[in-house]
Amino acid sequence: MRTVVYLEDRYNDEHIVFTKTMKPNHIVYLATATGLHAGYYEDFADYILTDYPKVNIEVKYIEKLNMVDLKVWMGDLAYLDGLHLASTNGLLAHVASRAAESLGIPCYYTDLEKDQILCLEGSGIQIVKENIEGIDITEIIDIAGGDIIRKTSMFNEDPLIRRATDFIAENQTRWKRLKRLLGLKEVFLHDELDRAVVEAVLRRLDKSDYLLFKWMKTYLKDIGYLKTKRSKDDNLVLRFKSPEHKQFLFISGSWLESLTYKTLQLVEGITDIESGVSFAWDFDDETIKNEIDVLATYKSRLYCFSCKDSASYDVNALNELSVYAQRLGGQNVTKVLVVTDLPRKEGVLERAREMDVEVLIYEGNPVAFRRQLERLFSKNMKGI
Repeated sequence: MRTVVYLEDRYNDEHIVFTKTMKPNHIVYLATATGLHAGYYEDFADYILTDYPKVNIEVKYIEKLNMVDLKVWMGDLAYLDGLHLASTNGLLAHVASRAAESLGIPCYYTDLEKDQILCLEGSGIQIVKENIEGIDITEIIDIAGGDIIRKTSMFNEDPLIRRATDFIAENQTRWKRLKRLLGLKEVFLHDELDRAVVEAVLRRLDKSDYLLFKWMKTYLKDIGYLKTKRSKDDNLVLRFKSPEHKQFLFISGSWLESLTYKTLQLVEGITDIESGVSFAWDFDDETIKNEIDVLATYKSRLYCFSCKDSASYDVNALNELSVYAQRLGGQNVTKVLVVTDLPRKEGVLERAREMDVEVLIYEGNPVAFRRQLERLFSKNMKGI
């Protein structure tokens, strides 16, 4: 394609997919100079200039939306092959499409759910591309103006982490007790110099708790997750494979993040998954850092997962998830809170429904959890 007019869009995801698929030589981004929709061009232009340097991109700012002036402007554009209809500015999309139709200029629509690009010309609708390549998580964060600074996806691919995740996921009743034990600072002394080492003062445990800990320690030692030796004080020194392997066991929710990540890999239709994603935004000369437990794309739509291995989550957890989702894609993003218990506080689930946050409760059955996720994606596709 030669020249295509794009309309201002808050998230620009359809524009990115259209650019990747149709490969226009020249993009003219039509944008309002002031008001609610102003300012969307800069992030999009930065992305295009970085990832598609051969594409010539420019912006046309309009002070006042006028059908006549828009027709004249479109008619004067050289080699105009089409108008791409994606826009969060509904009025601009309506006026621009009417102007294009009156001039006989084709309009294109990117259907991310069906992986198609449609051409609307005259009274007909034609599929011009099928099985189009969607956008991945890095691209979504890029076009939202953020930068990924860290992620734990590769760590969650570690066979030892996967085995530890399965061990915890399949033994939830014991894990709830173990989690309490691992939080006892008078029993588990973390070495400040060697972050892979913990010294366990086991004499401070009663017999029942000691046997429970021994059961877990034996399994982790058998699979090579840790090694043990006795200290001078006859305490048990636990040396984990790495500081990160130690943290995985002692930081609440790590295993649930890993379980969500590995279960999503089994769901048909998922195109990209990342876990432990830390990203940064430049905001008023200040760098803001955020972290999402798991991100996934399904039919080019983004899903944000927050994982809480407790019953102590509240409305603050919902608000945090909503803020991150809004920054990454607004209403196009599905927000999911994965938990292991019902909330202690009343009204949290009702508030989640009001905020369009899906709450999935892991009840100790990995197969059932996978079905929960599959139903979530299926339900969301039916609702579109």
